[in-house]
Amino acid sequence: ANNYRVIDAGSDVTPERGGAAAVEAKADVGAVGMYLSYKLDLLRRLADGLAAAGLRHKVRLILSGPAGRPRIAETYGANVYAQDAEAILEECRTCLAARKGEMTSRQRVLTSLKLQEPDRVPLVAFSMTFTAKHAGVKFSDYVSRAEVMAEAEIKACRRFGWDDVCNSSDVGLFAQAIGGEVFMPEDDIPRITKPVLSVDHPREDFERIRQRPVEEYIQNGRLAELIRSVKYMRQGVGNEVAVIGWIEGAFQGTMLLFGADPRA
Repeated sequence: ANNYRVIDAGSDVTPERGGAAAVEAKADVGAVGMYLSYKLDLLRRLADGLAAAGLRHKVRLILSGPAGRPRIAETYGANVYAQDAEAILEECRTCLAARKGEMTSRQRVLTSLKLQEPDRVPLVAFSMTFTAKHAGVKFSDYVSRAEVMAEAEIKACRRFGWDDVCNSSDVGLFAQAIGGEVFMPEDDIPRITKPVLSVDHPREDFERIRQRPVEEYIQNGRLAELIRSVKYMRQGVGNEVAVIGWIEGAFQGTMLLFGADPRA
């Protein structure tokens, strides 16, 4: 009656069926009516299912019905409690009005980088070990295989609504690419065990590095995989999400070449 497109997922449907309906319709709002308090955990399952599908941050989940209350909505994963149909309608108006001026994640990040004001502060995650654990992959694979890193980053981005995917790796990657020695645990952070530059004759070591073709550093090993991961990330997220390429800053990168591992 108010010109919204409404999908009826049905009565007494499972959270999986309700979530599938939201995914299929690319819904902006999901409204659930609860009449029996012992079934409230189904709401949590619905919220978790939307999160697993990468939609929880995109779908405003409304709880209604006599078994609901504002505190219950918050506890079981809904965004808000609406007492009746008019309240639900008002929540839809508020949600969709806000969406009209909403930027994509990529636009939000690029606007911020131009020192202009985005629609909100972008959420740019820097969470390598967390991302690997969330994806269920070993950290040694995450920092060594482009496809694994890209898939893990995209999975976390969609699950938590981040505004970026980032190919950050570990403190040993660039040092290893230039000739340093790195210890690679199976499922922990790589550590620098032998530096590239010596304190006794750093100028000679720098000159030795400069004489080698750049291609020797970037076409093989883990650094080559890091560069390749950008391509897979862009293919996975398209133009919707920002892809951030990572490199050590000049000072920190130089210190790592000297072996200044922060955990050593």
